[in-house]
Amino acid sequence: GVDESGFAAVNSYGAGSWPMPSLSALDWLVIAVYFGVLFLISVAVIVVLSYSAASPKPGQVRGLTLATINREDVRQSYDRKDIAATAVVLGLVVTIYIYFSFWVWQSQVNFQVTEMSRIIPIHAL
Repeated sequence: GVDESGFAAVNSYGAGSWPMPSLSALDWLVIAVYFGVLFLISVAVIVVLSYSAASPKPGQVRGLTLATINREDVRQSYDRKDIAATAVVLGLVVTIYIYFSFWVWQSQVNFQVTEMSRIIPIHAL
């Protein structure tokens, strides 16, 4: 239920659990409009400041875009150790991703089996 403060009680952990705010559709609309207006103001500030500032000199933007990079300098900035370290980090990320994907999948399967055993008693199979 909702108490006098306007918060909906969360019953998943019983009494004394952290209350969740109950927002109406109008509240969500006000929040959405607020963030939309904030986004438009941010875009306007960026556009106005971009057009009001002087254009940078070519030397100031060297290396910032694909057209202005020096490919030889980029190639000389890394060696085999950097490539090996990148491969190790990518391997660890993929390994962790696969491990936790299997873990989540396994916990979902266990949950489904548990839920099915409530419907169909195990001894009946």
